[in-house]
Amino acid sequence: MESLLNVLIVMAFFAAASGLFFFIGNVLKKSGASKKTENRLVIVVLAVVIIAFIAIFGGKGGGGSSDNDDYWGDRARRR
Repeated sequence: MESLLNVLIVMAFFAAASGLFFFIGNVLKKSGASKKTENRLVIVVLAVVIIAFIAIFGGKGGGGSSDNDDYWGDRARRR
């Protein structure tokens, strides 16, 4: 069930990113921006979306604990 929820969250994230692309594209077309400006903005938005995706979902790995977690857990139990 948790994996289904993760898939739905990822789909919602990409749907929101897609909507952002369409919104920015429409604003640029109405303002009459050059193609060069439009391409630069698309690259910047794509980079921000990728960085946000990694920041949000990067820490949700496939279970288990790292050695660092075990170290700090052992320290807490010894006190």
